[in-house]
Amino acid sequence: MVQDKSQNTSDPTQFADDSFASPREISCRVTSATIKYLESNGYDTKSLFDNLPFNRQYLIDPLNWISRAVRETICQRAVGLTQNASVMYLVGLSSAQLNANGGVEQLVKPLGNPELAYRYIPKYAAMFDRSVRFSSMITGTNKATITMSMIDFSEASKNGCYYAQGALAAIPTIWGLPPAEVTETLCMSICGPVADQDADIPKGTCCTYEVTWQSLPSLRKRLQDKVFMRNRDRAVAIARMEDNFAALAAWKD
Repeated sequence: MVQDKSQNTSDPTQFADDSFASPREISCRVTSATIKYLESNGYDTKSLFDNLPFNRQYLIDPLNWISRAVRETICQRAVGLTQNASVMYLVGLSSAQLNANGGVEQLVKPLGNPELAYRYIPKYAAMFDRSVRFSSMITGTNKATITMSMIDFSEASKNGCYYAQGALAAIPTIWGLPPAEVTETLCMSICGPVADQDADIPKGTCCTYEVTWQSLPSLRKRLQDKVFMRNRDRAVAIARMEDNFAALAAWKD
């Protein structure tokens, strides 16, 4: 059941038209994942696009960009369709399997293991959302602390928070591992629906996530180490990935 828990849940479809046309902040990787998740679960997504300046074709193209107002409108409508306050977590979690990210997973996979992927999140998060910044700290074996904060100190939405958690959980699945466990210990969100189990998370100026994941199987890990993790090979893989991300970022700027 959808619960608002006293957060600001004003209808984002009432935003002024200029908020829909504001600078491009959110990658359509997010809307593509939302649309594909809903459609794969049998939902009719036509209502997602009502009164928006973009059609389905635009919103599933991972090289396109939209404003936060458009993203929030689509997220809120997804919550309404599914009657699930945390549906954006499921969207983020399923994005890799649904191939909704425009091949980003294939750029990350040569790093060889989830730890390096989590380590590099701050650098590549802007491929999805230019309105937030991330920091990452590896805190132990298969453990990381990830923080997300707003760049311009504007209102943060719980929908974006749920999507980030799902995307973080999905990273190990790139290597065939189970999803990571993501525990939010601090939340900056002040608008959007909140699931019952998250109602008591302390508020703060950022979202903080404690992430844990399983190790690669020992034989597979040795093969990964041999193929990907030698220093020179890893440097080449990282350099190639940076070039690919830079090309994607510049494609429609």
